[in-house]
Amino acid sequence: MIVLIFGYLGVAAVVGLVPFKTAAPVAVATPTPTAAPTFTSTPTPTSTSFPAAKPSSSGSPSATGSPALSQLSHLLPSYITGDPTHDVCSAEPSAADVASGVSGEEFCDLTQNQSVAEQYVLYAGFPTEGPATAYFTSLITANGMKATQGNCQNLTLVNTSDGSSKYCENTYTTTGTKSASGSDFVFTGSPGFELGNTFTVSTLGAVCADVNSVDVLGFTDPSYAAVGILISCLGNEQDQQVNSDFLAGDFFLGS
Repeated sequence: MIVLIFGYLGVAAVVGLVPFKTAAPVAVATPTPTAAPTFTSTPTPTSTSFPAAKPSSSGSPSATGSPALSQLSHLLPSYITGDPTHDVCSAEPSAADVASGVSGEEFCDLTQNQSVAEQYVLYAGFPTEGPATAYFTSLITANGMKATQGNCQNLTLVNTSDGSSKYCENTYTTTGTKSASGSDFVFTGSPGFELGNTFTVSTLGAVCADVNSVDVLGFTDPSYAAVGILISCLGNEQDQQVNSDFLAGDFFLGS
């Protein structure tokens, strides 16, 4: 019996019978490779305004008005501002500048004031006296005048270069409401008087458009690097009255 058992085991080992039968191979699924994880850095949050600011427009920002312009409006003489019902002053836009380098202009309309000889007063302010003097000089040359001609104290006038008008140009010293010194001219004649940048007296309004003669007095006001221009369009030679008002110190800034 023992011999039979050992014989069976030997044969089983050779032909693979139980308990030496080889187990059927188990299929092992090949793992599907997974994509390598991608690491992205999380941006650090930055502070933002709330609400978010609106994008700025492509257009240029609007002008806000220079300090000099504001200064001029607060320095207008009481001779003008004392009758606000009939004397209207306003800041001129940059498009109406009578010269380059102007830091501010004030234009006063006195046409409704029957008690004054002047219809309009223009003040042009500059950053320094240099451009103010240059503008004053341009008024002289553009209107056929020369410096130091005639006598503006007693209104001894000479002819302009084209003979159409008369004028004087001198230095002045006032002893009236405000003591000041500088240069001035008195002009009487053509309503085409050049104010600068193609503006003329005749373009100021209907009062000056239909007259044959105008009176213009220009002066430097060194205290404020400004030039003042007094204009009468009454058409009956008010140069004497305009000059008297000026020499009394009525039109100086700050008076």
